[in-house]
Amino acid sequence: MSDHEATPTDDDAARTDDADGSSATASDAKTDAEAMPPVAFVWGLRVVALCGLGIALFLSWVHVDAWMTETMAKAPGCAPSGLVDCNTVLNSPRWSTWFGLPVVFPALLVYAVINAGAWAISINRSRTDMRRVWFVLYTGAATVASAAVWFAYVQIAVIGRVCTWCMAEHVIGVTLALLIWLCGGAQLGLDGRRRLTAAGIGLLGVGVLVGGQMMQSPRYTEPVSIGRFEFKRGEHPVAGLANAPHMIVEALDYSCPRCRRLYGMLHYAQLKLGPDYAITVLTFPISSECNPLYESTEPMHSNACQLARLAHAVWLADPNRFEELHAFLFVNQPEMTIEKARAFAVTLVGEASLDRALKEVDERGLIKRDVDRAAEMGVRSLPGIFAGNVRFRALPEDPDVLADLIRDAFERKAVRDELGPARPPAEP
Repeated sequence: MSDHEATPTDDDAARTDDADGSSATASDAKTDAEAMPPVAFVWGLRVVALCGLGIALFLSWVHVDAWMTETMAKAPGCAPSGLVDCNTVLNSPRWSTWFGLPVVFPALLVYAVINAGAWAISINRSRTDMRRVWFVLYTGAATVASAAVWFAYVQIAVIGRVCTWCMAEHVIGVTLALLIWLCGGAQLGLDGRRRLTAAGIGLLGVGVLVGGQMMQSPRYTEPVSIGRFEFKRGEHPVAGLANAPHMIVEALDYSCPRCRRLYGMLHYAQLKLGPDYAITVLTFPISSECNPLYESTEPMHSNACQLARLAHAVWLADPNRFEELHAFLFVNQPEMTIEKARAFAVTLVGEASLDRALKEVDERGLIKRDVDRAAEMGVRSLPGIFAGNVRFRALPEDPDVLADLIRDAFERKAVRDELGPARPPAEP
């Protein structure tokens, strides 16, 4: 800016319309200090935007890593506990994706745009450019705030579990929206109508996302090779009738909160489906002590191997009492200790029988056998569920849906078994 006052001209008085609909002087003067937000506000906006971008990058990597390793998405520092369960949220087949694309990917793009806008705020830019910057920021603010409201609702009211990383991102989104909408852009001539237009664009984008999630058909299962998980009767513990014609196979860990949640759902499904459906149990402890697929053992899984030994021992001592211990370990999982589990096992089969059976478990290497078999079947994370000729890649929130999927899987298997293996085309 010059030190003397410029003489107005016709060109100075001329007005042109920006691409966002706001007007600008033809001279397109530099932004004056009075039209700029406080410096502290600008830096606060940048810091919050960077935090949002960082979490989006982290969650994007979680999904990429899951895809590369063919496992479920697992967020470090978010172990399942009560309402908190990042794994369930991040692997929801309907709510964590948009037609197969993890929803965090478009979130990463939006936060990248917001960061670019936040770092573009400068007194050295023209008023026209600054109005455009704030138009973009208003659009991004509306997008992340409305997405935060939607996904917070989905986690709490629909899935019934929350992801702490996701909720932190939603808090950041709402904070960004408040900072942008309450403190920016108006001084530059970006009037209410333009700001509402920006908000409309952001809401429309989230509306397309929500509509796609509502329309898409979640994929809970995937086919596996016939015979990959057929077991001889009497080789493994069974929850339900040992001679049930339809045998679900579950790889589990008695210290795994997701397995505990599935226990309740499968128990409901068994009651709905009837006695023809039972569960063959494969123990798959989440512990490096007895499972070489894990490099370390988290404190919450410190008893995983010992609980698996007890389950096998009770089954060996008296197969008819196994289901009681199976239920006891899951129902009382939050406060379970080895001493409490052993004391209950003793009431089922007696101390002498339990000690003999524990020795046999070790001699026969039953836990290693289960872990190896589960790994051969493609289990990389828990719970692992197989029914008919399909593997469950995700769990539905509704146990009725789970029961229907299990029934359908066995019905399709029966049809295939009746038709027999496909024959190769005859040679001409």
